[in-house]
Amino acid sequence: MPVRNESAQVIRLMGLTEDITDRIDALQRAQESETRFRDLAETAAEFFWEVDGERFTQIELVSDDRGSVRTVSVSGKPVRDDTGTIVGWRGSGSDISNACTLANQLTCQATQDELTGLLNRREFSRRLDQLIWPIAGDPLDSHHVLCFLDLDQFKVVNDTCGHVAGDDLLRQVSGLLRSTSARPTCSPASVATSSASSCTALASTTPSGSSTLSSRHSPIGPSSGTIESSQSVPVSASCPSRRRAARSTACSPPPTAPANKHQGRNRCVVFNPTDAETVRHRGEVDAVSLVTKALDHDEFCLHARPIVRVGHAWRPSHVEILVRMNAPDDGAVLTPDEFLPAAERFGLAHRLDLWVVMHTLEALRRAPAITTCAINLSGVSLGRSTFLQEVSELLDASDIDPGRVCFEITETAAITNGGYADSFISSLRARGCRFALDDFGSGLASFAYLKNLDVDFLKIDGSFVQNILTEEVDGAPRW
Repeated sequence: MPVRNESAQVIRLMGLTEDITDRIDALQRAQESETRFRDLAETAAEFFWEVDGERFTQIELVSDDRGSVRTVSVSGKPVRDDTGTIVGWRGSGSDISNACTLANQLTCQATQDELTGLLNRREFSRRLDQLIWPIAGDPLDSHHVLCFLDLDQFKVVNDTCGHVAGDDLLRQVSGLLRSTSARPTCSPASVATSSASSCTALASTTPSGSSTLSSRHSPIGPSSGTIESSQSVPVSASCPSRRRAARSTACSPPPTAPANKHQGRNRCVVFNPTDAETVRHRGEVDAVSLVTKALDHDEFCLHARPIVRVGHAWRPSHVEILVRMNAPDDGAVLTPDEFLPAAERFGLAHRLDLWVVMHTLEALRRAPAITTCAINLSGVSLGRSTFLQEVSELLDASDIDPGRVCFEITETAAITNGGYADSFISSLRARGCRFALDDFGSGLASFAYLKNLDVDFLKIDGSFVQNILTEEVDGAPRW
């Protein structure tokens, strides 16, 4: 403040000073903090909200003009007065409707079949586990049935009417399955697509395990006409003690399905794991891996069986090659009837025949005394258009006289693959190879076929002569 003299003139100033540096710094930090908060708020949230009251229950959002439901994510914290009492809530939120829609779409794609809308195999297996494991402690409490529904004549629909009609048929069948499982009189069921022409259903049943399956015809009417498709239903009943079998069975249709079709369509068959057809199928499936491994690691071996003329001296110049497989576990030697059916059924016979031809040609190079070596060929190999070229290349790569090689084919294979068989025989006979018709009389051939099959040897099936010394019927008639 000013200090004046008697004449009222200011002669000096007098006052107090205070350091406000800290206050200015604090104000600047507050402004920077507010600016930073505003920047984060504008980029982190789509809206802010604030409500009064001690309890925060919900936020009501009005849908848009189209009436669609929106999904929001909110976060908040309580607002307190000086005494610490909650007087309101405030926070931020964002619209996550698009993210939720995308998540739902991804979930559907991961768990449902795109064409039919049914569960895919992975989701079906997960629900199967959830349904079976809880009843492990009380096997008498719940019973379940695992059903495979195979659409008969589905290939005819695709070939005759096109794949668009086949897809439409699958959608119709899936709709029927969903409507059936949704009826009040039916127990909840999970339905999944397991292949292009079959579905799998899992449903709860009564303790007795009884269920009713009615025949259902589904007409479809494309431009080329109407085809009726029905369902063949193999039923697999499962219980806690068989939950592993049920889970493995859910991955593929039961092997009884093909046999069921041969016995008649529109049939309902209860799956039996000890059934002869099931046991045979499992044995073939197990043999496939053994054959594949044996082909990759040369675990097959060749045996030569001499062919001699009765009443003549022992001169094993004519032999027949027999293939055997060394079992990887115990070293036992497996005969063809233990692995050849599986190789033919699952497309490995072609590789096996080429392996036999290649190693036989190598053995003939080390055995010049063998003048004729017979090699059995599978009918499946004769049906391959490339087999002739592959065998010819093996003959070209060896220095063996083709006249020492005799290929044996069964009469059934020669008839079934007539065109390929004729070409195979004529081409290799032109190189000098010889041919034998094996198992004559046991298949479809007659003497009329011999006029058209250019073979050098005729081998009568063993069933006609194996008891020739003891059975009068097997003996040659006496006139």
